[in-house]
Amino acid sequence: LFQHPDDAAVHAADPGGFELRPLDALDGALATAVDRLWERLEPELPLAIVRDARYLRWRYLECPAAPYRLRGLFDAAGELRGLAALRPDWQGPPILALAELLVGGADRAALGALLSGICREARASGQQRIELW
Repeated sequence: LFQHPDDAAVHAADPGGFELRPLDALDGALATAVDRLWERLEPELPLAIVRDARYLRWRYLECPAAPYRLRGLFDAAGELRGLAALRPDWQGPPILALAELLVGGADRAALGALLSGICREARASGQQRIELW
């Protein structure tokens, strides 16, 4: 995602109309939104770990060994359309590890907006590269 200094190709895929928000806690209405996102995506991933709110909370927000950041992509109607788990400064150098990327395979608009937002956040926090696990 960092092949071009201005990230023009990445940001060109962002159609606008989305908001990338931190997900600091997965409870209440937010947990329900995450569970609904997983229910929509599960048929596309027949052989996958269940990535519901309970799992994501345990795996990323409560992880004592590494600092992860969860980000949710919301559309103008407030629906959660995508989710990402990020780990900054992976392996020592300023590399942003994209550990989890949940977005519908046919939802190109949400994918473009999610990747563009992650790229902006990486640049703003001084990361030099993004690696997708």
